[in-house]
Amino acid sequence: MPQATEIIDNHNSVIKSTASTLASMGLDKLGNSTASKLIAPAVWAVDYAVNEKRPDELDISLYVLGLLAWPAAVAATVTGLMKSAVDDNTAMKLRQIRAAEGAPYSDFIFACSSYSLHAPNITAQKIAALGGTAWRHSNGLWVFIVDAEENFVMDYIPKHWEVIYQPKYPLEENAYGKLRWDIKRKW
Repeated sequence: MPQATEIIDNHNSVIKSTASTLASMGLDKLGNSTASKLIAPAVWAVDYAVNEKRPDELDISLYVLGLLAWPAAVAATVTGLMKSAVDDNTAMKLRQIRAAEGAPYSDFIFACSSYSLHAPNITAQKIAALGGTAWRHSNGLWVFIVDAEENFVMDYIPKHWEVIYQPKYPLEENAYGKLRWDIKRKW
């Protein structure tokens, strides 16, 4: 049974996306197109109630695109399934990082992709310029850490990292009003 739980955890987004797509298609074929359009919001509501997880901007955009004519709906469905696979990969890597960092920090570490849709290293630079610590773990995922009030943590040194972006000390603003930041590399 633990293997089944691990498989579900590692492929949660793909399972939800595939099941909701099939349910939506089935309802549409049965002539209930209104109900078919409500499947994704219903899945999001249940996911929020159970996991406190909200759909991101891209999920919502793909949903809206899927409401358009069938060519756009097909493109949105295919893109959504691929995005689900990426989300699952990110979640699996994030669980590894949280486990490696351990308590009490693990609950406050997040993937840079959850902060912004920019490239992860660009998001990490932005986080450092705003006063936070962001790093690339050896599994390739860029992450950052916040405190209990969801403020960026400036001086955290992770246990496992390849690259760290942090504000420079003494703290000094650049010409754009952001903090100057520094890169630390292990290689």
